[in-house]
This record gives sequence, C-alpha cells and structure tokens, in this order.
Amino acid sequence: MSEKLFYLKQIREDIGEEQFRFVAASIVAKHFAELMEFRGKKLDRMKLLDRINLTLCDLSCSEVSYGFVRSFY
Repeated sequence: MSEKLFYLKQIREDIGEEQFRFVAASIVAKHFAELMEFRGKKLDRMKLLDRINLTLCDLSCSEVSYGFVRSFY
C-alpha cells in the first residue's frame, strides 16, 4: 500500500486533487479489506471509513463520505 501511495503522490499535481483523493481512498480501502479477509475477520464499514479518512488526513486531503465506502465495500 505504501509503495502505491508513494507513486500516486508523484503524479498528484498531474491528475488533480479530487482524482488523487478517490484513488488514494480506494487503495487504502482495498488494502484494509484484503488484510481483514486474510486474517479472517469481519470488517465494519465505519471502521474502514475511519481508517481511510485518517490516511487521507495524513496525505493532506479532505475526507470521503460513507457513501464511498458503501459503494466500495
């Protein structure tokens, strides 16, 4: 996940802030969904949303809504 986000940061200005936010959120969501599936645990959507938004805050982006998580997972 961190490698994908690193390369995504490199093209941040080229793709625009809105596209960057949604791509970063989908990378984080996919990572945590796969991680929880690997561990055999059930993933709560609200916890997934919190993880996504915390990561986006670290990347200096605005948060995504619950609707994004519903459509993704």
